[in-house]
Amino acid sequence: MVRVSPIFVFAALLACERAATPVPDPVSESPAAPAEVASGAPTPAATPAVAADDGPIGVDACDRYVDSYRRCIAEVVPAEERAIHGEVLDGQRLAWSRARADEKLAAGLADACAAATTAARLAVPRCKHW
Repeated sequence: MVRVSPIFVFAALLACERAATPVPDPVSESPAAPAEVASGAPTPAATPAVAADDGPIGVDACDRYVDSYRRCIAEVVPAEERAIHGEVLDGQRLAWSRARADEKLAAGLADACAAATTAARLAVPRCKHW
């Protein structure tokens, strides 16, 4: 069994609370034309969206957490708080998907997701889906 440091869990939870850094979409964003750059004319700023992958992560503890959190958001979390919880979940899914692709990080994913479940029980106590 792989032990996950409490510091790692705390850092992961803090990272999930931060706003996602927008990733430019190379298809929808085109570079400014040379004349625009030379003239100093402002180019329109695109609003990049971070798309959440809805597929399974492939780690049972993580997939159960994601499913439970989604149900909790839909059924228990007040409407005005749903967006932030959705962003947190999307950030966690993205981080866990990336970690799954890294052999060293993938070994600790089940423990990290179990720790996230424990933290979520405390953070959203009215949710009984955990």
